Amino acid sequence: MKSLIRAVLDTNVLVSGLLFSGVPGELVEAAWEQSFRLTLSSEILAELRRVLREKFSFSDQAMYQTEVALRRISTVVEPVERVSIIQDKPSDNRILEAAIAGRVDAIVSGDRMHLLPLRSFQGIPILTPRQFLEKMEKR
Repeated sequence: MKSLIRAVLDTNVLVSGLLFSGVPGELVEAAWEQSFRLTLSSEILAELRRVLREKFSFSDQAMYQTEVALRRISTVVEPVERVSIIQDKPSDNRILEAAIAGRVDAIVSGDRMHLLPLRSFQGIPILTPRQFLEKMEKR
């Protein structure tokens, strides 16, 4: 049996997947079904809480339930190695750090300004949600 693909989803993909339909929603559903191994970090979860509170007015209870559900379906890593590759948006470095700590097979992002232009990081491909979904379907 093949081992599951391990992937970090950036915060925007997570938010889109949790709140809207489309490919990001399919990815969150695939993580829930354990079709791949979602890898997150406490920093990514903190950023997710911030976005859900500030941009979508999530209550404390809704954020707690969301985080509990995500922790249940993911591996939460605590990065030791710090990177500062992306100067314009330092929070994106937290995605890269989680990728290293989780030894993931892919970083999934919709960020066409910062993450996607890198194409890969330390040998880890940086894919759009659609590219990652296609990669999973081929396995």
